[in-house]
This record gives sequence, C-alpha cells and structure tokens, in this order.
Amino acid sequence: MLDISQSKLVFQYAGPEVRWIDNQKSIFYVSMQLVSTVLCEDQHLHNFFQSSSSLLPLMGSSSGSSSASSPRSLQPMDADTQKNLKALLSLKVENIIIFFPTLLNQLLSVLLHGGTETVIDVTRVLVHIVDEVYEAGRDDVLHLIFE
Repeated sequence: MLDISQSKLVFQYAGPEVRWIDNQKSIFYVSMQLVSTVLCEDQHLHNFFQSSSSLLPLMGSSSGSSSASSPRSLQPMDADTQKNLKALLSLKVENIIIFFPTLLNQLLSVLLHGGTETVIDVTRVLVHIVDEVYEAGRDDVLHLIFE
C-alpha cells in the first residue's frame, strides 16, 4: 500500500494531474508474487530442474504454506528424477558456477522434500559441485554462499 504520508509528494507541487479522492484514502492495493524460470543451455541441468520441480510443494499453496506447522510430506523420487540427479555429476564447472545459488537451493529443497533414497545422491552431488568450484579456483563463489 502506498501511504500518502510516506510519499515525497508535496501538495503545492503535486500539479494539476494529481487529484486526491476520498480524503487521500487508499483506492487499491498492489501485491506481487515472483514467478521465475531458469533458462539454461546445459541439458543435464535443465532436465534436473524440470524433473525435480514436481517433488517440491508449490509456494503459496495450501500444502506449502503450512509446512512449518505440519510435518513435511516426503514424496518418493521417480526413476527419471533419480537419473537426472545422478547426471549432475557430469556438469561442466562453468555451468555449475553460473547456476550455483539456484542449483544449491534446488538440491537442498529436493533433499528436504524427497524420500530417504535421495539423501545419498543429493549429498554426493553437493560434495561434487562444491569440489568442482573449489578446484576451479573460484573460492569467491563459495564464500558468497557459505559465510
């Protein structure tokens, strides 16, 4: 909500195009929800993002909004997602660095919302991508995330 008391408008400089109605009462509210997609050229990364999104609860949905009060529901990982998770071990270090924060976020979300069989595979991929970034001499990328 845009409150008139917080805005920088001064009444004598408002100009003729601004007309206050109902004693400067709010007329409407604006709310935004970020909806984003990851566009990557690496097929392994693209496949992982596509298949793992089905494991994660939708943000703002009734099942996702009450996750703090209710126990998390573990969803079994299908064979396709399992295969795409293991394919992340063959990512090029350039693609890992470009999508590092997003990839970590997705992997940790899969770790939390996937079944028990995902723990070993996700941990293996996490160790692999951190090692790849470190071996490439890009400690600055790791320090941005792990401070």
